Amino acid sequence: MYIIDVIPLAFVPRNQSQILSYFNKEPLERGAVVEVALGRQKIKGVVIGSDNIKNRKLDFKKSVDFSLKNISKVVSKEPIVSGSQLEIARWMSNYYYAPLGVCLKTVLPPFWMKKKYQACLSGRQVSSHRQGRGPAESGGSKYQALNTKYLIPNTKFLTTKLKQHELDYKNDIDKTLQDKKQVFLLVAENTAGNYFLEAYKKYNPVFISSDLSNKEYYKIWQDVDSGNARLIIGTRIGLFLPFKNLGLIIVDDESNEFYKSDMMPRYSGVELAELVAGLNGVEVIRSAVVPRVESQVVSSKYQVLSGNKNTKIIDMVQEIKAGNFSVFSRELKESIFENIEDGKNTILYIPRRGLANFIICEKCGYILKCPNCTASLVPHEASQSLFCHHCNHQEPKPKLCSNCGSYKLKLYGLGIEKAEKELKKLFEYTGMKLPEVFHLDSDSTKNDDKVEKEVINKFMTSGGGILLATQILFSHKYYVRVPLIGIINGDTLINIPDFKAEESLFRQIYTLKSMADELIVQTHNPEDVAIKLASKGSLEEFATGELENRKEFAYPPFAQFIKLTYRHKNPVKARNEAKILAEKLKYRVRVTSYELRATDIIGPTPAFISRERGMYVWNIILKTQDTRNNNQINSEEIKKRNELLRMVPAGWLVDVEPVKLI
Repeated sequence: MYIIDVIPLAFVPRNQSQILSYFNKEPLERGAVVEVALGRQKIKGVVIGSDNIKNRKLDFKKSVDFSLKNISKVVSKEPIVSGSQLEIARWMSNYYYAPLGVCLKTVLPPFWMKKKYQACLSGRQVSSHRQGRGPAESGGSKYQALNTKYLIPNTKFLTTKLKQHELDYKNDIDKTLQDKKQVFLLVAENTAGNYFLEAYKKYNPVFISSDLSNKEYYKIWQDVDSGNARLIIGTRIGLFLPFKNLGLIIVDDESNEFYKSDMMPRYSGVELAELVAGLNGVEVIRSAVVPRVESQVVSSKYQVLSGNKNTKIIDMVQEIKAGNFSVFSRELKESIFENIEDGKNTILYIPRRGLANFIICEKCGYILKCPNCTASLVPHEASQSLFCHHCNHQEPKPKLCSNCGSYKLKLYGLGIEKAEKELKKLFEYTGMKLPEVFHLDSDSTKNDDKVEKEVINKFMTSGGGILLATQILFSHKYYVRVPLIGIINGDTLINIPDFKAEESLFRQIYTLKSMADELIVQTHNPEDVAIKLASKGSLEEFATGELENRKEFAYPPFAQFIKLTYRHKNPVKARNEAKILAEKLKYRVRVTSYELRATDIIGPTPAFISRERGMYVWNIILKTQDTRNNNQINSEEIKKRNELLRMVPAGWLVDVEPVKLI
């Protein structure tokens, strides 16, 4: 009789055992697939080790107070999960404190265990990773089967230019391909992938993303495994491919927020790329127009934008004092008119959808809010409706205040629809013909990449058109270059209570500056450091100052943030659960060893949107010691951190290194 250690491919709370043991009459190889009982359900699981019962009898007598079950069915005796897949899943589970089974399901391809594709993993990528204990080997912990050693990759950082961006990587790609090795170019979005597919078409690249069908995915999987695909471009899902002879990983636009998964496991493609590079012993190139502040600790030289000095900061307070109450400053008006007369294109950047930010009653001060969320309802002109941009609730635009019955309802703030109305008024007032106006926002394009690209193409060939754009514009930054970009209200980019707000503001202005010959930034706060330095193109100066501030307050990269989130429809239950857990964590930190005392427990506090989709939301922030030492992951620190996180009960969401703290 043998004891088989199995990773169940199901959600098992992270504070419970992630590897379960079962009886079987014969040993099974690591990577084999079985069906096991988990509670009342029968689910698939992946074998990570087998041991003769004689060798484990003493261990089980000491530590196990329950009886083991038999494996229900052996689905595949042949290994169809590789050692590298198991190692990646284990790393994701440890670093991001996510259920191991969920991590492994994420790593496995979507066609895995489908009838037509069952043999897909029976070749080189399994046999080459049969490390650790075999089926008849004995002794040691069951966790030793997931203890593959890997090298810390050599990482090179680049600050890239948007113009002819493909040239930034060309030499490295050429050299790697000449050495008969594969290159994986990691992109954050499909739009960037399409750009590189066109730019590098002479290399016959393949592109992989979650949009592919099983058949298409399987074809690319085979081509990568056989070595036929040499340049592979893909989103973060491509990091799970079975590379035959990987020579280089390029992480494009490493500061892009889309690299962080918003579903469990909440992993970062940037960090995962480092792991995959380490497993394969290859170099990583990480690049961005504006690198993350966390990355700038290990990067010494940054380019400052040159030949692009024509940036103007307009103080809108002075505009009002001068009698200009328009949303467009006098400088921006003149530049728009000159552009149109010369047949040149203009982009107006408005980071808000809809007509305005919210509606307020001038009599009682009541702001119309969503019935399901604490977010304000946003008026939309086209549908004459109010929308919640968090839960998609929609209701007709009211004529009277629902709080006091007053008719004095006023629009506050500037959305993309109001910008268009003001633009039409401006041209009517001057008697000039309004040029063709294009929209680039999720309301008009429905987040369809093809529709967005069509809008961009029509605008770029319009000869004097005006594009009103939200943040979607940044997804197409490699395609767009115009004579003039105007930021209508730079203040809306920073009024967020998050420690990354200044960095986000700087990145947006700096990137827009890279896309235009002339940039005009309208703001009520012209002395803001991020606005001034981004307008000057002073990346190094901003990075230095931001790092000093973060070091003083022990913010990342000098610490690691972990956000714990609890949601419940009962506000009292949500608050009490958050308070109880916070007190338990604080007590554990107080009475534990010196190393854990470096952990700060912040909160609990209601989330910035304290009720969302009918659920009340509370956050607890853990600020722990940085888990990296000289850019190398410190496994001991992660182990200590995870021991503390084991106190977090089921029902809580754990987000390691969250994009936003609020």
